[in-house]
Amino acid sequence: AFGYDYDEEVQQVIATRDGGYILVGTTNSDHRKLQDVYVVKIDANGKKQWQHHYGGRSDEEGFGIVEDDDGYVIVGSTESTKDRTSDVYLLKIDKNGAVFWTKTYGGFGNDAGQAIVKAEDGFVITGYSQGPISRGKDLYLLKVDKNGNLN
Repeated sequence: AFGYDYDEEVQQVIATRDGGYILVGTTNSDHRKLQDVYVVKIDANGKKQWQHHYGGRSDEEGFGIVEDDDGYVIVGSTESTKDRTSDVYLLKIDKNGAVFWTKTYGGFGNDAGQAIVKAEDGFVITGYSQGPISRGKDLYLLKVDKNGNLN
């Protein structure tokens, strides 16, 4: 078992080039009792190498992860927005969990990134977008370059 003081849950696990695994999900063990993106790196035998949580001033969740040449790119959602709705949250970390950059994408409603794949020139993200009035959700599809900038 891995985690901190409260609840942690994992949404995705992938095999890594070094023979281990990396897991991404959500923790509510933030000192402010908020949700953060939760990442655990384990070796081939299941031994924890490191764990980190990432987030802003509100709730964040992690849903998908891919390995890149120099680290990992995580997709999820963040409520650390001006209007307290959710936006797609994209985060790149190095092989030890240190943050390279974070990006957010979204409009006036609730948006979330739920899956990510590596493309030749960046990343493709899928999720949903929900307008501020509509209760229905629409497919959200983004393509970004290796630095998280929209293509």
